[in-house]
Amino acid sequence: MRTADPAAADGAKADTRARGSEPEFASDEFWVDAPGGERQWACLLLQGGPCDRRLRCRLQGDRSAPIKVLALHGWGCSLELWDALPFLNGVRGDACVLAVDSRGAGRSSCGRGVWGIADHGEDVLRVLDAVGWAPPDTALVGISQGGMVAQHAMSLALRRGLGRFRAAVLINTLPPSRASLRPSLWLRLVAEGLKQQADPSRARRRAAHRALMTSNARATSSGPHARLEYAGRSYRLAALAGLVGGSCGACLCFSGREDHAACAAAAAEDIAPTEAGGGALMGNVSALLQDQEGPHVRGRLRGWLVNLCCAADHRLQTASAVQGILAAAPARLLVVSSTADEVFPPANAARIASLYAQAGADVAVCPLQGRSHLPLDSESGEPVSEFLLRAFGRGTERDAGGGDPDAPAPRPAVQFSPLPVWR
Repeated sequence: MRTADPAAADGAKADTRARGSEPEFASDEFWVDAPGGERQWACLLLQGGPCDRRLRCRLQGDRSAPIKVLALHGWGCSLELWDALPFLNGVRGDACVLAVDSRGAGRSSCGRGVWGIADHGEDVLRVLDAVGWAPPDTALVGISQGGMVAQHAMSLALRRGLGRFRAAVLINTLPPSRASLRPSLWLRLVAEGLKQQADPSRARRRAAHRALMTSNARATSSGPHARLEYAGRSYRLAALAGLVGGSCGACLCFSGREDHAACAAAAAEDIAPTEAGGGALMGNVSALLQDQEGPHVRGRLRGWLVNLCCAADHRLQTASAVQGILAAAPARLLVVSSTADEVFPPANAARIASLYAQAGADVAVCPLQGRSHLPLDSESGEPVSEFLLRAFGRGTERDAGGGDPDAPAPRPAVQFSPLPVWR
């Protein structure tokens, strides 16, 4: 079930009156109702009471466009991430793009209990059903943890007889088995974020997060990737205290009902602003670095921590689950890897391509030379846009130079690996 964003309802009605007719979605932003979750006996102290749950969604572009793209953000982000990243810029004029705040992120409420990576896949199918999209008509684009969610959504769709997705793009993400990670960097990311959240100064919180994410996004071949560094013993103690205190607050003082109400009441611009140049790519880790307080902060921190564990859940799949994921590969699959990514090293892209190719999938690999985990430059997005256009049969005219036989064929900014071949 979908509902309009309460904050945008009046504006949508006024816009409708001005046009004289109302399309299926008068507002770009809407909500999808979802089950709040059942009682989980294994985590009684962590689950909270019965509650409702909603997923925040945003639809952009022509609703009747033949190209339909569902974009899935990464851990700690919100759907505004896609406003800063370049990967969909080249298709926005030809496609209808649907972005979703994953469970416990942005303005999507947590619900009851805890959840795993497959539950995110369930949410993807729930959103598709709400907008009336079928997997064979839809392309999935996921970055970081969103790429993991996309893999589980593909598996669930095939198992339920919904068909394979038209295409998928997995950007800087992990394979379902034998992933390559650097635990020390992950621990530093968590500690850095929690220390920022414990700082009483809102200005310092924002400045620290802006510096962290900007350095991560702007690493190129002309400059090394900025590493997180501990400032000293006091820094480490503060980070540890923030980890313990934040975990207790998010788990023991959590109310699903209050979180659900707070998500609906909070303004989107207060939660996830997107700044020019990629200053706040992760939406300032949701409301945690903003002026929000009380139930909403506890809910966002809970979602932040549980979603972090979902990456481990993705890596701990059984052999049969891995085979089910690989067997559900779409008609076309593009694996994008930033060669300077220190969060998910590029060896993971090779592993993903190898696994899906062995399962018989049509896979292509696109290395982004010198880019980091969240690349910002426009050239990084061109191969993804071109791949999506071709997957929907819209790349012919562009490849032919717009019909001019003398025009040189355009070349993507980043070349595709010859093995496996993108056909």
